[in-house]
Amino acid sequence: MSSLFPYAKRLVKYKNAIMDIVKDTNKTLSTYITGQALIALILGVLSYIGYLIIGFKYSFILSFFVVITSFIPMFGAVIGVVPACFVGLSTSIALFLAAGSLYGFIGMLIAVPTCAAFKVVAAGGIRILKIWRSGKI
Repeated sequence: MSSLFPYAKRLVKYKNAIMDIVKDTNKTLSTYITGQALIALILGVLSYIGYLIIGFKYSFILSFFVVITSFIPMFGAVIGVVPACFVGLSTSIALFLAAGSLYGFIGMLIAVPTCAAFKVVAAGGIRILKIWRSGKI
C-alpha cells in the first residue's frame, strides 16, 4: 500500500491544511450553487408573472425553461427568453413588450421592424409552401 502512495506519509502532517482547503472549497461551491438556484427561482417567478400579464398561453412552461437555462452563466437568461419571443411573434404587442423589458427603448425600436420583416418572410414562406403542395411549381 505504501508503494502506491509514496508521499502519503508526508501528506499526513498537512492533513489539517488540506482539510481546511477542502472545506473552504465546499463552502464556496455550495454558496455559489445556492445563489444560482435563488436567482433561477426569482427569474422564473418574475417571468411567469410577466408572461401572465402579457397573456402568453404557455406561461408556466416558458418560465420553467427560463429557470433551467438561467443556470448557464452569462447567457442563460437570454437563452431562456428566446422561446417566449417565438411565442410572442404571434402577437406583435407581446413581442414589443418583451423586447422592451429586455433591452429597453432600443429593444422596442429594433423589435418593430424585425417583427414586421419576420411576418413578411413567414407569410411568403407559407404562400410558397401552399403553391408547392398544390403542385403548381
